[in-house]
Amino acid sequence: MQYHWRPYFPAEKKWVANGDQIVEFLSRLNPYYPKEEFRQMFYQHLALTKGEAVALLQKDYKQSVQLYDSIERGALAMADMLTNSIIRQFPQCF
Repeated sequence: MQYHWRPYFPAEKKWVANGDQIVEFLSRLNPYYPKEEFRQMFYQHLALTKGEAVALLQKDYKQSVQLYDSIERGALAMADMLTNSIIRQFPQCF
């Protein structure tokens, strides 16, 4: 699924740029990282994190918990993707 999120504020633009830098860095380290899929996951992570922060500021704790759960699932999926890429790059170590 393609995730479309457009940052509007300068700090958000820096946040997304930092995410792009992380994705580029990791994809240079390992040719098996699915770069664009990872980038989309990263964007979704940033958007969910922003949503959770807003929910907390608005004292919408139920929404905050639901978003946190989504953030956790996404982070675990990202970790699985990175782990599988490392295993593919260094199969002799596993």
